[in-house]
Amino acid sequence: MPLGPGDMGTVRTTLAGCVASAARRALRSVATVVREAFRPAPLAVGLVRDLFRTRDDLVAENAALCQQLIAASRHVKRPALRSWERALLVGVASRLRNWQEHQSSS
Repeated sequence: MPLGPGDMGTVRTTLAGCVASAARRALRSVATVVREAFRPAPLAVGLVRDLFRTRDDLVAENAALCQQLIAASRHVKRPALRSWERALLVGVASRLRNWQEHQSSS
């Protein structure tokens, strides 16, 4: 069916909408790539900070992270900490000077 003179405006509007939608998707993709490109920066900062921490601090943090992995690996929807696990985490957290920072980043 041939297009009439009044239909060109509709085609133009539809085409403009498609182009705008494609441009938005492209910008989102670029933003994601840029965001992911700068993601390793916090890892490098953490590595440098860890170089100046004591061995006891690193061992305590490692113990806390291992216990979190053990609790998370349980095959239930929301794993509950057992009493002794909670006590262990509280004890280890008391050894970590900046345990709130580690808690909020997970």
